[in-house]
Amino acid sequence: MIIPMKKAYVYGLSQDGDRLIQRMMQLGCVQVGRPEEMAGEAVGDALQKRPVDLYDLEQKYSRVSASIAALRPYFPKEGFLARKPRETYGRLADPGILAEAFSLCGQVEAEQRRIAELRSQIGKLEFLRTSLAPWLEGDLPLSLEGTVSTTVEYLFFSAESSLEALQTKLDEEGLCPVIQQISADKDQQYLLMVSLKKERNAVWEVLRNFGASRCQLDPFDGPPGQYAQRCTQEIAACQRQIEEGEERLKALAEKGPQLKLAFDSLTVQLDCAKARQKLCHTEKTFVLTAWVPEEKVPQLEKLLEEFPCYLEIAEPGPEEEPPVLLRNSKLVEPFEVITEMYSLPSPHGVDPNPAVAIFYFIFFGMMLSDAGYGLILFFGGLFALKKMDLSPFARKFMKVITLGGLSTVFWGALYGSWFGNLVSQFSLTFLGREITVPMLLDPLNDPITILAISFVLGALHLFCGMGYKAYLLIRRGHPWDALFDIGFWYMVLVGLPMLVLPGLFRTIGICLSVAGAAGLILTQGRDKKNPISRLISGVMSLYDITSYISDLLSYSRILALGLATAVIGNVVNIMGTLAGGGIVGFVLFVAIFLFGHAMNLGINALGSYVHSSRLQYVEFFGKFYESGGKPFQPLRANTKYVVVTDKED
Repeated sequence: MIIPMKKAYVYGLSQDGDRLIQRMMQLGCVQVGRPEEMAGEAVGDALQKRPVDLYDLEQKYSRVSASIAALRPYFPKEGFLARKPRETYGRLADPGILAEAFSLCGQVEAEQRRIAELRSQIGKLEFLRTSLAPWLEGDLPLSLEGTVSTTVEYLFFSAESSLEALQTKLDEEGLCPVIQQISADKDQQYLLMVSLKKERNAVWEVLRNFGASRCQLDPFDGPPGQYAQRCTQEIAACQRQIEEGEERLKALAEKGPQLKLAFDSLTVQLDCAKARQKLCHTEKTFVLTAWVPEEKVPQLEKLLEEFPCYLEIAEPGPEEEPPVLLRNSKLVEPFEVITEMYSLPSPHGVDPNPAVAIFYFIFFGMMLSDAGYGLILFFGGLFALKKMDLSPFARKFMKVITLGGLSTVFWGALYGSWFGNLVSQFSLTFLGREITVPMLLDPLNDPITILAISFVLGALHLFCGMGYKAYLLIRRGHPWDALFDIGFWYMVLVGLPMLVLPGLFRTIGICLSVAGAAGLILTQGRDKKNPISRLISGVMSLYDITSYISDLLSYSRILALGLATAVIGNVVNIMGTLAGGGIVGFVLFVAIFLFGHAMNLGINALGSYVHSSRLQYVEFFGKFYESGGKPFQPLRANTKYVVVTDKED
């Protein structure tokens, strides 16, 4: 059901605002909103927002978050079943937590900066070493620029240009530099040139015509090979320092729980600060507007007894859209996730989850329809629920899987499917005689019966959706619309199948069909003033029968998915026994069995989930559902790394 919401107005002293917000967070059932315009101009003019400085909190939050991200690769691996630590509100509010965390953040940030500088230095050294690669065969010190009368230079020369042609041109000009090729690749030639200082300008006139350019190298006091070796040594030294820094980060990561606790503490503080932003103040008082579930109003009243304040409870206005909170039995509650993944119902609509729970439970089991797979889902789900620390949403979803496994066991047992035809195939191959499993329904040899059951369940599903629509119309004061738009269609849809039955049933079917069709013809155009248009609209409405037939045919997917599970499972078993009996055959059978059935379970469990959901979203919800509800989001400790308990220290 959709829990009725009340609007609460709290008027109190500004000095109590912060503590009141904190206590409301501990209560965990109040969604703080922005106060509406108050009655009376004098009061409205007196109200004002007081700025809340979130910048400092957000900076601290970002700093701790960045430190956690930096240390995450070094955190000790948590076990698959690790549970989050439990903490109280009092512990989260301890200022000592943040002091320790920021000290740790400072150490992490210093190590990060040091490592970043070292990596930057490595990048520069690697670039330098790469740039020296073409010159490694040179034997002159890089710092040597020449002698009193000569100049030493390193040149880039195109691979397409001829060094012989260059030398010939220099000889023709009467110039006598010494040019040596140190190395070459497909793009460049790398040259060393020694020239007379008095000829340098003339030599460069010729070089430019041949596309040569000068290479600037660091003036290292040694040849290029020695310089490259030194770069390699410096890179290795930087890498060792980085490894040492990472070891220090690894040691700091052992204090990760302190950072995580500080992160959650800052999350709580930020949420409280954002809630304080929504308060409106006069000089000495504040007003707070909140949504509260009707059943939680007494708890709010009891909490406010701690403060000198006034509480006013009001009904939501006709145009207001209160947040939606669903409350159902333990068996229905898990299936709320199916509805939530589509959209929450409108606060003025109806909660479909009781019907969703029944039909989803049935459809999922019929689609997967293998008792062996059902046992895996059931016990796997129970294990996860007992041992894993799941979020509320994940816990609900896991309960859906667990209940779906129970339904799958039921339908699989009816079909005689335990990992396909495992029992008969295994016994025939390895025991020499076939052991058959009893079954009440055989989808492979009698699919028509399963198809008929699917259509009957589909019709009930659609009728349930139509019933919800009729309920909404009656609740809103339109009982005649419920009769005209739903009741007459009930008569037609029930009467038409009865036409194939003999005797009295056929007569009843004729009466229902004719009466329902006549009712539709006379009422479906009732919004039109022209009698002829009204009659035409009524006649045309009968065409909607095709929509109902189309919806009903969608339920044939129940048979299709059930057959897919059974056929693939049987094929896996047959493949596993192709090698015959014996040790080798048994080993191959086990390998094929595990792989094949794991794949079949994964694919068809996903298909059953998707198609069962699809039948709810399209066929069922399409008949009545009003979506668009906003979730009820009470002020509470939305922590990530710890679970907050209600108990105080």
